[in-house]
Amino acid sequence: MKLNKKFITSITFFLALFGLAAINISENYDEFDESLTGYFSSNPVGRTSLTDYVAQVNDFMNENVPFRYEFFDAYGYIQKLMFKKEFNNFTVVEAENGQLFYTYFTTGPNSTSKIASRMSRLAEAAEKTGAQTLYLMTPDKFEPGVTTFEVGMPYNYANETADQFLSQMDAYGVNTIDFRQLMAEEDMHSTDAFYNTDHHWKIETAFWAFTELAKILESDYQYDFKNIDYATNLENYNKLVYEDAYLGSMGRSVGQLYTSPEDISIIYPKFETNYFVYQQSGDVEETKEGPFEESMLSKEILLGNDGKYAATSDKYFTYLNGNPGIEQIQNFDNPDGPKVLFIKDSLIVPVAAFFAYGASQTTLVDRRYFEGNIEDIVAEGDYDYIFVTYSPLNLTEEFFPFYDNTEGVNDDAG
Repeated sequence: MKLNKKFITSITFFLALFGLAAINISENYDEFDESLTGYFSSNPVGRTSLTDYVAQVNDFMNENVPFRYEFFDAYGYIQKLMFKKEFNNFTVVEAENGQLFYTYFTTGPNSTSKIASRMSRLAEAAEKTGAQTLYLMTPDKFEPGVTTFEVGMPYNYANETADQFLSQMDAYGVNTIDFRQLMAEEDMHSTDAFYNTDHHWKIETAFWAFTELAKILESDYQYDFKNIDYATNLENYNKLVYEDAYLGSMGRSVGQLYTSPEDISIIYPKFETNYFVYQQSGDVEETKEGPFEESMLSKEILLGNDGKYAATSDKYFTYLNGNPGIEQIQNFDNPDGPKVLFIKDSLIVPVAAFFAYGASQTTLVDRRYFEGNIEDIVAEGDYDYIFVTYSPLNLTEEFFPFYDNTEGVNDDAG
């Protein structure tokens, strides 16, 4: 009897497996046939290897498995029933308050001496062009003394890494603004300032950060910000709330039956604005022109119907289309304002979008997708202010490739 049960279970499993495979092939046959025909009929010179082609087909079939997201949601729900608090080998963990976090195992802060010395050299190069350089330390979602994990969950020491780096910046004489400190002074906490399902701060928090940045620059760094009191008043902005419309990157990793979609707001000016925006990533270029809501916001992302699990539906990237390699914003209403450069990751994107009102030209560079030389951008851009800004988790050499081979400089100094 036991043998029969095992046999029946095995047969049922394989029938289900092969049945799903047949459905998958049937659903994607036209695309597969077109791809196969195109591959073997194309010029063999420059053709990708058969191994790479098979890998590409495999990735395509996996991404288009019928009921893929239903299975994914079911898996997440089972993990929830099992009270599991980690996913993907502890890459994503759930805190005691239900928020999700990116983390990893480590024993202490990352070494930041190399990136600190590179920042120092960038500031020196910028000074020769007449630009002031500031490092903007955006906060990590993990808040010491507030965020708590179950025993055994890894801690990434991101805040300790940030503290160490800022201390080195001070030693090098590089000016900094620490948004973590500003949040503490206003009794703001990450539980309210960040999305539960994502590593980004909320759009409301980004707007607050924009107002703080504008005020500090004007009071301490001689920045002439146009109509600052009016531009930093939230009452002069529209706010649209999209309820249960946002599932962040960590939420997409665990499924919406493990966590829950949450609200996301879109904030844009009530007053008149007029911008020209140029964006480039690789060979892809795009331009937009008009008021803030037409030029700064990507409505195809905000209103897209690709589904909550599609990266193209990440509504945080409604602002400035997320992370193009380079983008330039021309403010037609402030032609005599300062020219600024943000060397950045995604956390600062909505902040920069709001901040562009106070500049004549705003340039954003994301070194992950920018194929040019950041050193050339600094040397040739004729900027008044250069802001380098990475969140604590991104304080790694990958994000600071600039000024790394300066002759006669010890990268381990500082």
